[in-house]
Amino acid sequence: MTANHIHNGLGAAIKALLDVVAPSVDPDDPLAHEQLQLVVDYLELVRSRTDLIWDRERLTLRHYLAMADAVGPSVSTWLDGAASAGRRALGDADAGVRPLRDAAAELAGALSELVRALGEPDADPALCARVEVVVVDASQVLVDVERAWYLPLGFDPAAAEVGSVEAALQHATAELDRGPQPALYQGEGPGTAPQAPR
Repeated sequence: MTANHIHNGLGAAIKALLDVVAPSVDPDDPLAHEQLQLVVDYLELVRSRTDLIWDRERLTLRHYLAMADAVGPSVSTWLDGAASAGRRALGDADAGVRPLRDAAAELAGALSELVRALGEPDADPALCARVEVVVVDASQVLVDVERAWYLPLGFDPAAAEVGSVEAALQHATAELDRGPQPALYQGEGPGTAPQAPR
């Protein structure tokens, strides 16, 4: 069985911080102790999530592709290109974390620029309304995943309502597998938005 060197290495780093560094920190410096604990907690988070990073990046890419599909084609040249590249990355069985993450980031950038462009006075009102529905409807699933992902850090004000990260990823995947809902496609068609600068 192959050893998980990343997992083991992070464990060794955490142990060194707790066993060697922590006792050397000035006991009268509470900020230093607080910062050290934050570093330990974050390393523990990364250690607990290493096996899920690829799943999360693939899910994030699928999420933004679904948003692009719901917006529709020929609305933004940048978005169309980013969606095509995203589909290629998603369809590549050998794609690792970096290409999936880069493709998702490009889609997120194109969608953000589209939202900004739709704030211009000459934007199509019907398209504005449809994109708003897409963004609002799509946001909650990814927010749920993010909350579950970072839950161990202890910053969520309503931690009791957050499930496991595995459950959040499974739920988000199931939502994407269901496909777009018909409500997202109601209206007069794609309309015309100001083209995002590229």
